[in-house]
Amino acid sequence: MTLEQYIRNQQMAEALEDSVMANEASHDPRCAFGPSSDRSTPIAGRLYFDTDLNKLIIGTGDGWVLTDGTEVD
Repeated sequence: MTLEQYIRNQQMAEALEDSVMANEASHDPRCAFGPSSDRSTPIAGRLYFDTDLNKLIIGTGDGWVLTDGTEVD
């Protein structure tokens, strides 16, 4: 793993933790879901289950990534 990949993984982990904490604070454990065309702005840490990809994706602020860090369109 390169340093850049490590840093990105750490940022994603922190964003995911922030998202979990925000969900707990709102008492809403649900995750948004739907087709790729319905995705909202990729706010860092936002979770979305893409039903076209059949995968959970995470907003980075700049785009969307799979849970392994692979970017998605």
